[in-house]
Formats: sequence, C-alpha cells, structure tokens
Amino acid sequence: MDNNMNLTVYGFYQKQGYDEEKSVAVATFIEVCFSGAGMMVGGHIHRGITCFTGEIGFLPFGMSLDELYRQLHDRTTFHSLSGRAVTSLIAIMNPETIALTGSLVDSGDVDIIRQESLKYIPEMHMPKLTLLEHPDED
Repeated sequence: MDNNMNLTVYGFYQKQGYDEEKSVAVATFIEVCFSGAGMMVGGHIHRGITCFTGEIGFLPFGMSLDELYRQLHDRTTFHSLSGRAVTSLIAIMNPETIALTGSLVDSGDVDIIRQESLKYIPEMHMPKLTLLEHPDED
C-alpha cells in the first residue's frame, strides 16, 4: 500500500531501465483535485517525514487554494502555473526526467510547460519533460 503518485513514479522509474540510480518525478494535473507529484530520489521513493512530499498544489503561488484550483482549470493560466510547479520540482530535486500526466495535460502542453520553466531555470538544468499518457500502467 502506498500513495498513488508514489506507485506511479516507482513504476515509471522501473520502466526506464536505468543502469544507475537516478532522480525522476511524475507530476499530475487532474480535474478533480490539486496538483501532485511522486518523486524518486537516488533510486528511492521520497516520501518526506509526514508523507507530504509532492503536494505541489500547496506551493506558494500567491493566491488562495480556491483561486489556484480555478486557474489550473483555465487554459489561459494553466501553462504558467504548471510551469512554475515544474520549475519548483527542478529547483528542489534536479531530476533526470519529469513525466507530466493527468486529464489537464495533453501532448501539446509539454513543450509549452518546458518553455514556461525555462523562464526561471537555465537550460543546462532542464530535465527531460515527457507526457505519461497511461499512468495506471505504471
């Protein structure tokens, strides 16, 4: 038993077939709740002391949770907010890859979110961003 995002990132990590321990994240943007992430750091699931790791919906975006929820569901503000969430993951864990998933993300969003993140993160630190279309398989 574990958090669904922890199990998703674990499965995603295992499918990559890394020869050495890496750090990766899976960030989800879904319609029914706040954004979240699962993180593998050095080949191990990172949970945090109270298992709050990955609750990227609680990053300080400078707005109420109600407003954040509204803006994440608005296509005119989604890319900026999701880009800042991804930027935070990059700055904190410097992963090899971040897989994006969830009903709010489609294949055309990956490059836009990458460009939003590059407003804050130098190219040399930018991980590979990919779309994870079927997270339940992981």
